[in-house]
Order: sequence, then C-alpha cells, then structure tokens
Amino acid sequence: MRRDVVIWLDSTSKESFSDSETNNDSSISVWSETKSGTATLANAAQSTVGKQPIYVASAINGLPALRFDGLDDLMSITANYRRCCMNN
Repeated sequence: MRRDVVIWLDSTSKESFSDSETNNDSSISVWSETKSGTATLANAAQSTVGKQPIYVASAINGLPALRFDGLDDLMSITANYRRCCMNN
C-alpha cells in the first residue's frame, strides 16, 4: 500500500462492517477502516436508511463490495486525520 493513502476502506475484511449488516442486500450504516499503522482509524457512516449503500456478498470476482445507487447513496468520513510517523 502506498504511504500517502489517507484512508483505506476495505469491503473484504470482516472488521469493516457490523456482523448484522453483512448479509447479501443489507444496508450498510458504518464502514470501518482497517488499515494498520494509521494514527486515527476512520469510519464512513450514513444514518439515513434510504441513502445507505447495499452490501453485495459476491460482487467482484466473488468478493464482497458495496453498491451505491448513483443517485443519493453516500457515506461521510467521521475522523480527523494526521499523518502517521511510520518508518515503513
């Protein structure tokens, strides 16, 4: 992973979503960042049900992904970031 990536939201990690939201066609309210070595982990969130993306269990090469409707689905990032002082 590049060092200048500010946020990494991964749809294939079990830690990314609440267990109750990882059923096929479930709405996603919180998408948690799982990137290691970050000073502050972030969440992408959407509290309005009609604007939440949908979890698709087998979307891309058999891996899970989120489906945004292209109209009004969106998620907001809810963390303040500072650059991490990793030596990698």
